[in-house]
Amino acid sequence: MWLSDRGCSDIVEEVWLSRGDGEVHDRVIRKIDKCGKELRIWNRNFFGNVRMVLSRKRKELKEAEKVAMRSKNNQQVRELKKEIVELVDKENRL
Repeated sequence: MWLSDRGCSDIVEEVWLSRGDGEVHDRVIRKIDKCGKELRIWNRNFFGNVRMVLSRKRKELKEAEKVAMRSKNNQQVRELKKEIVELVDKENRL
């Protein structure tokens, strides 16, 4: 799941390209720790709440479909369906 998202490799690359002080093995250990912390934060922000957001978007879609039936404007419906497809894809990678 993570490797399919560019954000993961960006974080790893940024951490490993950063300079550090001290002995080589100490720098490696600090970079591993920092990489783990940054990836946990990134995971929580980008994948952690997928199911909750997906549930909310599905409810919004039902309401938008009702509005679209009356107004004959389905722009919001199309946008929500696109968002839902993307979220389902993320959820399948969890």
